[in-house]
Amino acid sequence: MPGDGAAKSTAPRFAANSLAASVAPAAGGRRRRAALTWLGLAVPDGTLPEEAFATYRELAEGGVGAIEASGNGTSVAGVRPGRGEAYFLPFAACLAREVPVPVILVGGLRSRAAMQRVLDETDVALLSLSRPLLREPDWPDRLRRGLSDASRCISCNRCYSTPGHRCVFRASDGGAR
Repeated sequence: MPGDGAAKSTAPRFAANSLAASVAPAAGGRRRRAALTWLGLAVPDGTLPEEAFATYRELAEGGVGAIEASGNGTSVAGVRPGRGEAYFLPFAACLAREVPVPVILVGGLRSRAAMQRVLDETDVALLSLSRPLLREPDWPDRLRRGLSDASRCISCNRCYSTPGHRCVFRASDGGAR
């Protein structure tokens, strides 16, 4: 939940105003842009100083259509279905209660059960996948058709050391199934 402190820096507010001004013309049309947040101001329980929430509210009021809760390059290793999933959820759930636009959760989503729990138990509106799609590009379709309940991505982070961020296991296991 937001803190009680007054804004102490104008940098986030300036960034919000600049981004909102660049988004405003597009917001009147059919396409709206999303803002990617950075958790640099977050504390471990997912709360942020009031200044950060004020910035996100200004982005929403300025025409941003959604906000993705992310960690600016943070990728937790070793996430598996049922273990360490949805590691940005505390922040995303708190943010979703504070802003009037959809909040998108990314980070450690590896199972249908975890994704369903996020959507059922929080105000997070959308889910975003990254590394699981490197391992199994067709995983969303397999989920939809009931052919899979969990990603085969083991979050080893070795994809980050390959050209084009390729999964090192796709070739050895025959690729996506």
